[in-house]
Amino acid sequence: MNAKAAQNFRDRLKIAAGRAGGVDELAKAAGIPRRTFGNYLSGRNEPKRPQLLAIARASGVSVSWLASGDGPMSAAEPTAEIRHDSPGMGEAAAPPSFLAAPALSSEGFALLPRHDVRAPAGGGVLRSPQVVDVLAFRADWIRHTLGLDPGDLALIAATGDSMRPTIKHGDLLLLDLTAGHVRDDAIYALDVGGALLVRRIQVLAGGGMRVISDNPAYPPEEFAAHDAGHLRILGRVVWHGAPI
Repeated sequence: MNAKAAQNFRDRLKIAAGRAGGVDELAKAAGIPRRTFGNYLSGRNEPKRPQLLAIARASGVSVSWLASGDGPMSAAEPTAEIRHDSPGMGEAAAPPSFLAAPALSSEGFALLPRHDVRAPAGGGVLRSPQVVDVLAFRADWIRHTLGLDPGDLALIAATGDSMRPTIKHGDLLLLDLTAGHVRDDAIYALDVGGALLVRRIQVLAGGGMRVISDNPAYPPEEFAAHDAGHLRILGRVVWHGAPI
């Protein structure tokens, strides 16, 4: 089956399985029970994002292509633009920084695209989801030092001054997209009412959260447990670097 002719998710999943040596091999490599994988193929169930990422990594296809058919099929092929106008598999479209899996070079580098997705350390909205450049990180450094998989990372830049002096305007931010729970006093990229913010989070008694700017000019905000759902965690900042 031609990759460009695969109009639905099940067809693309079959192509991915073929690249991995078969359905059983792909299910095993992705860590997904064979019966669950069979439900994906039959259309009875659809994979959530962690399973989708695992399938893409195990078969060497891009997450964007697997989910929606957009872009090149191979994760190693370059892509000039990250599409975010085509929700995949009946779910809302993911933020652009979730859609491009990094390629791995033969020299052992993870090639992470830096998206023109603004993470204002002061406020703003998502705009211009374009890949502006690609940075190389040692894949073994990501795995052994950060304890993460390169496919679970996104690279963006911060704007604004609300996280100074820790994070300054123009700093590069490496985000762990799999952060499933809040670590007290860690820094996160947050979607708050459509605004993409970078903030430190403290967990309060009773399940609430305090959202803190390191710049004392910006007062902290507190969210009670019943309001915490207004905060959507996009990723935890695991590294940041400042351009010279």
